[in-house]
Amino acid sequence: MLKNYVTRIILLYSMLTIISSCSSDDVLIPANSFLDKYAGIIWESDDSNSIPYRYFRFNKSITNPYDDWINYPEDCYSFYSRIDNANPGQGYPSRKIVINSNRKLLIKIGIYEDVGCDPCYYYLEFSVQGEVLSKAYLDENRVKRYVVLFIKSDLNPDNIPLCD
Repeated sequence: MLKNYVTRIILLYSMLTIISSCSSDDVLIPANSFLDKYAGIIWESDDSNSIPYRYFRFNKSITNPYDDWINYPEDCYSFYSRIDNANPGQGYPSRKIVINSNRKLLIKIGIYEDVGCDPCYYYLEFSVQGEVLSKAYLDENRVKRYVVLFIKSDLNPDNIPLCD
């Protein structure tokens, strides 16, 4: 009887350890969703004369859906990891994934409230057609204001020169 009880406790402890060691992102990214399909792919500005020139990569993560390398008129790039922050006053605007379907990713971006906006958010809508990524900026009513295009790249992000 005691052996059965000890075995059950060990089994329960093992299951709880396994469940608690899984990150929430592993659970929240559905298979065949946009982030699942395009995670790790590097995209680059479609226009070599674009200022700023940028590289872009999606991550398989709800809290860090994408990374951005931005080149202003310099020989190096600034790296931004787009981490969700529910408290915009802490240095990053809030970000919330609204749609993560097979064909589209829609993220609601909070704007710093000290800029006097009303409402204080906009949307980014991502979609892919063949080898081209479309990044559309939408207003609070989800009306497209402008679109930036990226093309698929074979660049290794480790080779992007970062600014100090």
